[in-house]
Amino acid sequence: MQLPIAGKSNANIEIMQLDPEQWSVFSEDAHRASFSEFRPAYMDRIDYALLAHDSTKRGVLGYVTIRELDADSVYWQYGAAFDSIAKGILVSRVYQRFIDYMREKYKRITTLVENTNVSYLKLAMKMGFRI
Repeated sequence: MQLPIAGKSNANIEIMQLDPEQWSVFSEDAHRASFSEFRPAYMDRIDYALLAHDSTKRGVLGYVTIRELDADSVYWQYGAAFDSIAKGILVSRVYQRFIDYMREKYKRITTLVENTNVSYLKLAMKMGFRI
């Protein structure tokens, strides 16, 4: 899927950028919480990760790991909303904030979605991704 970047922002959700070393502290726990499987941090091949954070209410809301493909393009490798907001309205707001953050530097975002993950496919398409 690829997204031509456009849209609006949600200013109340803070985005924090972590370099690969900073992300490695969270990587295994984030993956386990999101996908119910163990994935060792040493397997990560990312340029950076983004965390969505709400310091006044719920703490860390979600994440996405990013690999730069070229000066205009990024690939979203892994990402998820955490249980504090899963299946709620904040999921789409966090997703939009990640998109807005990427828009500042890149023209294109690509990602891979399993064809069985219908809810994520619907969310991605709602946000402007096209298969």
